[in-house]
Amino acid sequence: MKRLQSLVLLLTCCSCYLFSQRSDVSLAAYRKDDGTFMQPEYRKPTNNSMLLNYTAHGSYNPYTGVPDWTDAYQKVWSDYRKDLPAFYKMQYSALYNSLLRKDSINYFNVVKTFEDSYKLFFTGLFKYNANDIEGAYATFSELNNLKHKDNFLSKEIAFWLDVTSRYIAATAEFTDLYSAIEKYENEQNYSAASNKIDSVKNPLNLYNKYLLKYNLELRQYHYPQAIATLDSLKKYSPDPDTKDLIVGNYKNLVEVLSFKQNYLQVMTNGYYYYPVSSLYNNIVHYFESKKMPVDTLQKAGFALQMEKCTNTDSVFTRNLADTAADNIAKINEVLNFNRRIYDPALMDTMLILTLSFKEKNTYDFYQNYLSANFPDTHPLAKTLTYKFENCEGKEYMIYRYIVAGLLFNHLSSTYQLYFYCIGKKGKLQNLAPFFE
Repeated sequence: MKRLQSLVLLLTCCSCYLFSQRSDVSLAAYRKDDGTFMQPEYRKPTNNSMLLNYTAHGSYNPYTGVPDWTDAYQKVWSDYRKDLPAFYKMQYSALYNSLLRKDSINYFNVVKTFEDSYKLFFTGLFKYNANDIEGAYATFSELNNLKHKDNFLSKEIAFWLDVTSRYIAATAEFTDLYSAIEKYENEQNYSAASNKIDSVKNPLNLYNKYLLKYNLELRQYHYPQAIATLDSLKKYSPDPDTKDLIVGNYKNLVEVLSFKQNYLQVMTNGYYYYPVSSLYNNIVHYFESKKMPVDTLQKAGFALQMEKCTNTDSVFTRNLADTAADNIAKINEVLNFNRRIYDPALMDTMLILTLSFKEKNTYDFYQNYLSANFPDTHPLAKTLTYKFENCEGKEYMIYRYIVAGLLFNHLSSTYQLYFYCIGKKGKLQNLAPFFE
């Protein structure tokens, strides 16, 4: 039983990798509401439950199927102080405190003066409280066979026999589930694993069911389904999880998974470039609203890198390697929004958006698009932005007030697509004469 309980606790505490063989909890990196970036970490699992495997899972009432409590020390405190025969009622405080602390010495000093059937009954409660479910079931079964006429014992023995039998049945179902999932994972048969998880019916296993399902969806990069499974986990989560771990980080995990889904869509659709129209619309939005166009950038798979930002420079990155076999984060694109103020009195400001990338096919796409749509060009030497060295490329006139530049930097072996505009007194300046 102890070995089984270890397996149950192990699987209960794994959070981000399906079939993990460690008891630590893995949490993905995320950003808090105040902008603080939390690095990915492993932490020891928290557990303040009586039973390592089941009473933490929403504390299930086996009679009604509704999450409730079945803790032995809670029934001693709430029910037994009014329902016990008078002699035993006087002992409830000592019984409660000993059960709560799992103090066997004081507990059995209290019950040793009890009549044999009550001594056996409370022995069963202590075994249950110590996670010896099979031992508790055997004790309550033995007591049930005595055919006593005590109304209190008759009612309570029936209750605890049902509780322990349900826990044992749930343990058998979970053991079978764990073995099957391990087998299917080795075979990479995720369809069979999903069907096995969906077949779990015992309410005591529902938290583990949705925890496994959540990890299986992550394993297959099914991020919307993983978010939906998080909602089910919230319903059956134990208090430690609600405060910490997965459900405790629900909002942040949904944000991370949404980003991952954006990355996946970008990769699946082959969008290794960011649409030019969106780029210059974003720079206009940035100029007019004085805010980053975060929503559109998030949909394109960009994430704001707070640790790289300054008061005048905002940095976004996009990861297109989310489904790589080694799952190593690789930043393929970096998008900078930079604001330069030349004359505060005149409100003379230049805004520059720079997209850096390393793919030659992306460069070819941008070059073909710009050449086909914007015929007015001039060399990099005429730019108003940077003094480029060891670079080749040209600038394109975008409408009347936005300029686009495309270049290859020989020193860094990277490509850049940049846009800039100049605003005076809150209005964009016409840059067309700059190309004459």
